[in-house]
Amino acid sequence: MTDFKELFKSLVKAGVHFGHRTSVWCPRMAPYIWGHKSSVHLIDVSKTAYQLEKAAQFIESVVADGKSVLWVGTKKAAQASVRSCAERLSMPFVDHRWIGGTLSNHSQVKKSVTKLLHYEDVLSKDLGSTFYTKKELNRFRKSIDRLNKNIGGIVNLKWPLGAIVLIDINKEASALREAASTHVPVVALVDTNCDPSLV
Repeated sequence: MTDFKELFKSLVKAGVHFGHRTSVWCPRMAPYIWGHKSSVHLIDVSKTAYQLEKAAQFIESVVADGKSVLWVGTKKAAQASVRSCAERLSMPFVDHRWIGGTLSNHSQVKKSVTKLLHYEDVLSKDLGSTFYTKKELNRFRKSIDRLNKNIGGIVNLKWPLGAIVLIDINKEASALREAASTHVPVVALVDTNCDPSLV
């Protein structure tokens, strides 16, 4: 059982109660807004704590069912945290750019994954001297770097996907739409300027 008093203190200390300016807000976030100060919305910390606990229990149940959780955070401030968290949990992640069709057209993305694995295999076995020119090997290395940036985190993505965690639903709007169209549950950080209806 979570100690909500301590959780409240840590949330306030981290500054999660600060939303966006009152001039930029989504009316659907009204139930989660406590008030405003100096033209900045203040988020209700008690509701945040409750939703965090609910999200944690949901993700725990998804993982207990043996399904994977895809972590997505492509904004600069979130990239390192998303990558380290997902790697620590051995979960798939996207930290550079969301590739359209990752959920809705996965067979196409799988082809890119296969290409990446093939290029890595070629370079690891040092077959270059026998079968490939220096120029071709250099091209493979460049392709590996590019593919690793875009799909390196989803090489081990397993289906069915249990849930997707988004750091900013405005920044990750295409991922949110894909998750909704493929009926993948979404857990996300939502600010006062975002529409929480698909989360």
